[in-house]
Parts: sequence; C-alpha cells; structure tokens
Amino acid sequence: FGRVVISIVFELHNAATTKQLEAICRDGASGELDKDGYVEAIERLEHGNMLAADRLLEQGINLGLFPQSASWCVMADFDDYYMMQQLMGHSQWIAKQYDTYMRSRPYTPFRGTIKGLGQLSARDKDSLSNILMAKVQAKEGTRYERAGATQYLSERFARARGVEGQHERRLLHTIFGPQSEWEELHLHRPVYTRRNHKQSQHSS
Repeated sequence: FGRVVISIVFELHNAATTKQLEAICRDGASGELDKDGYVEAIERLEHGNMLAADRLLEQGINLGLFPQSASWCVMADFDDYYMMQQLMGHSQWIAKQYDTYMRSRPYTPFRGTIKGLGQLSARDKDSLSNILMAKVQAKEGTRYERAGATQYLSERFARARGVEGQHERRLLHTIFGPQSEWEELHLHRPVYTRRNHKQSQHSS
C-alpha cells in the first residue's frame, strides 16, 4: 500500500508542474536547450517533484495519515541524483525521447556528467551505483546506514591502495572526484577494514 501512496503523491506533484515541463519542451524544440541541457532540465524538474513529494509523505506519516511503508528515500543532492539516473539508464531514456521529438535536428550523442558514460560496462555501472549509494548513505542515512556505508567505502578505498588498484581508483574518482575528502582520508592513510580488525584482535 505504501508504494501506491508514494506513486499517487509523486504523480500529483508531476501534474502540478506540467507548465514547467511544457516550457522545457518548448526550449528544446526552439534550440535553446541542446540534448544534454534538455535531459538535465527534465531530471532536475523530476528531482524537485520527488523532494516535494518526500516532504509531504513524511508529514503524512508523522500525522498518522500514511503508513510507514510510504517512507521514500530521495537523494537530497541533485548532482548525486543525476549521476544515479545516468547509471540506471533513466537519463538515456529521456535523451531518446528528445531524439524522437526533435527528428529534424542533427543527431548528437548524450554526454551526461559521467566521463566515458557510453563506454562503461554493466559491471562498472553496477559498481558505481553501489559506491554512489554508499556515499549518499554515509551523508544522509540512518546511524546504522552511515556505519555500513562508511565500512563499505573504507574497504573499497583500501582496495584502491593495492598494487592492482588502478581500476578501483578510477571508479572512486568518478563518484568522489580526484581531490575529494574521502580520497584524502582513505586513500593515503591507514584504513579500518574487517580484515585488519581481525588481525588486531589476533595480535592482542
């Protein structure tokens, strides 16, 4: 039942922003927005609707109007959200819709914000999705989720420090950037992992 409530509340917010959607479509048709600009504008509009729906759902749950199962976890940061939509293929679907509507335009590929997005393997996309979700949970999750996400990321950064860690570093850089706080904290310093925790227990 919770999923039905989420869907209804979200679609109501989508309906309320029909004029904004139509404006984006007009800007795409006129050439004011190129493909990447059009996709990002649509994703930004949907993200705003999701955040608004999430706030309303939370209020409804607190008032006892909605079931606990109507709780919705939405990424607060648009850049993180947009990256996840690209990894899941949603942004590419919007790009295809753009191609359908703008057939008279010369074809241009969708670039997105992830370097080499079109060349990523399914396995790499899955890894990036997991890393991104852990990044978000480390910032926005419950205490339990933050602990698990921090542990997961610590182990991935520990892997990146290994002899064959070049590919792992490339994945982590995609999500965090090469100068990120996480890289400074985990890539260049000793890292707490399950393995070295067990080793320390044995040595004590």
